[in-house]
Amino acid sequence: MFQVGKCICLILLFSSTQVYGKGYIVKSISKTLFEWAHSPYWDATSQSLYFADINGGTVSCYQPSTKNLNTAKVDPQNSNTSCSVVVPLKGQKDKYVVGVNSSVATLTWDSKSSSTSKPAIITELTQNKTIRTHTGKADPMGRFWIGTLGPFREDSAGQEQPAFLNSANEYLITAEGKAIIKIPDVSIPDGLAWNADKTKMYFVDTYDHKILVFDYDNGSGDISNKKVVFDSKANNIDGYPAGMAIDTEGKLWVALFFGGSVLRVDPDSGKLLQTVNIPAKEPTSCTFGGENLDILYVTSARIFQKVAPPTEYSGRVYAVTGLKSGGKPVTGYPGRPINAI
Repeated sequence: MFQVGKCICLILLFSSTQVYGKGYIVKSISKTLFEWAHSPYWDATSQSLYFADINGGTVSCYQPSTKNLNTAKVDPQNSNTSCSVVVPLKGQKDKYVVGVNSSVATLTWDSKSSSTSKPAIITELTQNKTIRTHTGKADPMGRFWIGTLGPFREDSAGQEQPAFLNSANEYLITAEGKAIIKIPDVSIPDGLAWNADKTKMYFVDTYDHKILVFDYDNGSGDISNKKVVFDSKANNIDGYPAGMAIDTEGKLWVALFFGGSVLRVDPDSGKLLQTVNIPAKEPTSCTFGGENLDILYVTSARIFQKVAPPTEYSGRVYAVTGLKSGGKPVTGYPGRPINAI
């Protein structure tokens, strides 16, 4: 079940949204409080950060050079629309692939307007309307991977539980728009990352507390030989691993939902290398960005209000600077656009 872990004590300096840790600084990029910000994507071409708000049904674009944050409603005629991910389509200006409700779709947006075009559905992942898309990412070949998520309910103890355990899947969407189930029967599929050699795919099974690794065939997108890289529960870590990024040293950065932090994990040894504390209790995902790709952007949520009462820090998007490894800045990779769909 989802349970709130130990209190994380942070020293707040200069403002209510800036935090100093051991060698790093965490600062909110804006005052906006999103319901369920997720799927951050750094666009190297425009030097902009994109992300979605699942429950809010919006997409956002943040430009660090101007500090402008623009948010647009997806399908504004339908207040119940959810949007889980936004990724640019390669070579197509202002066109994006999104997860909308239980579908994968495309839309156009100039990154400034308050609404997008009406989503054009590519494929329905399920006919069960209680299941919706969760998060997604392009693989090294520019193919789109996306997971689904069932609804939640409260158990007898008042804790949030997935209503359909093991009812979600991780899909690969082909260039023809066909959805292929690659990882079946998952409760909450979340973070994805690929190593620099394009031989390994890392995957987070949030509800099971595990980061998994698969052998990965870059040509076909086939995965095999599943192994556990890291188990947060077995390591007595409060919270649930969620969205994920990989740095240029091959180490994983994993947002810890209900843990108020981001973990740096060595996937080869399975060791926890670093914990970066975030003011929000519900970090959802992370990605590297900035001109030198040395800023870790972290999204957060404010959705489980009975379990983790929201504060002024919940639902913000944060920028973490000053991260170092062996005395050198930690750097990552920009987002990959989708080649075709």
